Amino acid sequence: LTYIESSEDELSFLSDSNADELYIRQFRQGLIESGKGFGYDELDKYFVLKEAEFYAFVAHSNVGKTTTILWFLLVSAVNHGWNWMIYTGENNPSSIKMKLIEYLTGRKIKEVPEHWLKYAISFINDHFYLITNDKTYEYKELLGFAESLSRRKSLKGIFIDPYNSLKANVTMAKSKYQYDYEAYSDMLAFTNRTKVTVFLSAHTI
Repeated sequence: LTYIESSEDELSFLSDSNADELYIRQFRQGLIESGKGFGYDELDKYFVLKEAEFYAFVAHSNVGKTTTILWFLLVSAVNHGWNWMIYTGENNPSSIKMKLIEYLTGRKIKEVPEHWLKYAISFINDHFYLITNDKTYEYKELLGFAESLSRRKSLKGIFIDPYNSLKANVTMAKSKYQYDYEAYSDMLAFTNRTKVTVFLSAHTI
């Protein structure tokens, strides 16, 4: 094994004990928010929205992952003002916006009055930034887009849908398992570093 040594005077890799104690005491006193609810008591008992968190939604294809997650995103924008970057490798960005508009107005797109439609389009454009899917990206590119966007917009979360649609840089020296494990680790590190939440959907194989 090869170890990377650190200078004896350089202990920045250790957590800050004072900051840790402060967090513990604030949590004990109820000063740390446990998460933001979606406004439905039965759901909020089990699932809440947290900043700087990594969520993975795994299921077979065509069972409603995208539809359900888009509803979560829309509710977070309406109730909490969250802004999201979205990449959907299997769906056109226009169709995603249309689904969000239908959720927002509670009507099928052909039944939305024009004055509602104008407001809905403005709201969706203000809170959702969709990445073009005219090419295939690696997960690192999407994380880079998110960092760049967060410097210009108030970005709270990103939604990658699905992970299976991304380009995988697999080599003879790195198996698909190793690549995927590295990708998930990088996404978790990204949330910790940027405080941007990640929603990731993935098809089971």
